[in-house]
Amino acid sequence: MNDILKEEYNSTKDKTTLVGWAFENESECKKYLANRVKAKIRESDTSELLQEYLVEMADTGFDTSVLQSRVQSPPRAKDWEVGEAFAAVMLEDQFEASFPWPTSWDKRTPKASLPGPDMPGFHRKDNPRFLFGEVKASSEAKSPPQVANSGGDSLFSQMKRLLSSDMHRQQLIEWLLVRARDPSVSIIVGHFTPYSLV
Repeated sequence: MNDILKEEYNSTKDKTTLVGWAFENESECKKYLANRVKAKIRESDTSELLQEYLVEMADTGFDTSVLQSRVQSPPRAKDWEVGEAFAAVMLEDQFEASFPWPTSWDKRTPKASLPGPDMPGFHRKDNPRFLFGEVKASSEAKSPPQVANSGGDSLFSQMKRLLSSDMHRQQLIEWLLVRARDPSVSIIVGHFTPYSLV
């Protein structure tokens, strides 16, 4: 682990381990949020892609005024979206993870809460494998926060369900295979161990 992070807590229960990391100092955290996390959020925002299509549609006679207003004022990222982006880039930067498809691209309505794990992807270390992660963002000044261990929708409970359900893991693998269009991902898919949990 590089020198900007420190392990804040480590909790193991029923073969599931939760590890919490914290930045060594606030300025490093703010810099990471302003650069790397902001870029990750921008990746999942389709406004720029939509703008490209709108330019091409100008000559078709299609009324693009409503879509144009969406592009000019994209919605602000919600706290949980920032938390998921933060977790994704941290895993990519520090633990060789790869998330080839932003799950936000699967939303059908603006306020959609998508089912299943927040972060389906791959761990690209020496022996590549599937990686499925859950994220809980909390402003609670407790380590670990209650969302990690308390209640049926806690981080621990969600990971335990995933660990014990072959059907859910199989569905996630199928979801990933359809979306992992990157040739470098396709080449290594056949070499993955059945699953890994983070």
